[in-house]
Amino acid sequence: MPKLQAVLFDLDGTLRDTTELIYSALDHTFKYYGVPSPSAEDLAPYIHHHTFVRKRFAPDINLEDFERVYGAKADALLTEVQLYDYAKKP
Repeated sequence: MPKLQAVLFDLDGTLRDTTELIYSALDHTFKYYGVPSPSAEDLAPYIHHHTFVRKRFAPDINLEDFERVYGAKADALLTEVQLYDYAKKP
């Protein structure tokens, strides 16, 4: 049997509830660029795919610029995200 080389964890939406972080970071990004923020209902189908959000709701904003502003805000909010109860060690 091969020796284990790595263990990967999917934190975003699997071990941590990042939904509010994503909504907040997207809202911040839309406001930064002066674009009306879509409702949570409108964003829901795209929630974990911010590149699709940009394409659907702000296609005139350069993708790299959108990702830079979105990513900076998401990183700043990351410390507030908690693990789901089932992901915590008993």
